[in-house]
Amino acid sequence: MISKYVNGQPSIYNTLVNQNINNKLSHAYLIDASGNANAINIVKDFCKFLMCPKKIVDKCCDDTCDICYNFDNSLCNEFKLIDSDGLWIKKEQILDLQNDFSKKSTGGLKKIYVIAEAAKLNQSSANTLLKFLEEPDDNIIAFLITNNVNLVLETIKSRCQFIKLNANVLDGLEKIDNIDKLFEFAYFLEEKGNRTIIYEKEKWLNYFSNRNDCYNALNVLVNVYNLILKYKLGYLTNIDEDYRSFFDKIVSLNTVDKLVSKLLSLVKYCDDVKKNVNINLLIDNLIFSFGGE
Repeated sequence: MISKYVNGQPSIYNTLVNQNINNKLSHAYLIDASGNANAINIVKDFCKFLMCPKKIVDKCCDDTCDICYNFDNSLCNEFKLIDSDGLWIKKEQILDLQNDFSKKSTGGLKKIYVIAEAAKLNQSSANTLLKFLEEPDDNIIAFLITNNVNLVLETIKSRCQFIKLNANVLDGLEKIDNIDKLFEFAYFLEEKGNRTIIYEKEKWLNYFSNRNDCYNALNVLVNVYNLILKYKLGYLTNIDEDYRSFFDKIVSLNTVDKLVSKLLSLVKYCDDVKKNVNINLLIDNLIFSFGGE
């Protein structure tokens, strides 16, 4: 049911519902998840809406619709979700997608694919996808989701319609592995600065030494610090009580300029992880960049 998004996610709701009604859907959308932990599920709900020919907003009864049943039970060959294989989305994954979508769809359905983390396209897979986007099939729609729009190739961005989700990054954080350890590390880092390298660095290495885990942890911090900056500026007021004390503490310790600097540093370190930078050295640099002069 996509009507639940009419108030919370008006950008994607209004864009896709209106374009669908007027038969003017784009062949590709770049979704800025804005740190929303539920972004994939939101996009999947709209994919299901677009695939079902009976569905006009919420008129289709899912339990009697074969198309909706197949979608919900991962039986729909016309829908593909592509996630990273480790740190990267690989060229072979895009080639497999192209091969699958070269076949005629059942009953003339739209074919829709979702790339869960578009910033994880490497140069080879991005170029392969670009060729796919340059010659769009009228019946194929792409959704590329990212929390870091700046890390997506300009040539890909230029071929997509941009949609920004409203941030809801705190929802679902409790389901992330070792999220409590990540917040403990960040809290200590803010309070103790460079001394973190002596007392708390091992906590990061114990829980996030794997390159993929390190990337995911840094990405969470990017999203959280983005919200903290908005909170500092007064653009965000609705913070869950479970996180309010953490937000208040970070805000009290930082000027706006410091938060911007830290956010930019986190984005850089996120990118560095994918370049095989030594994790031990990267965390040292993270600590010193946060620790002050």
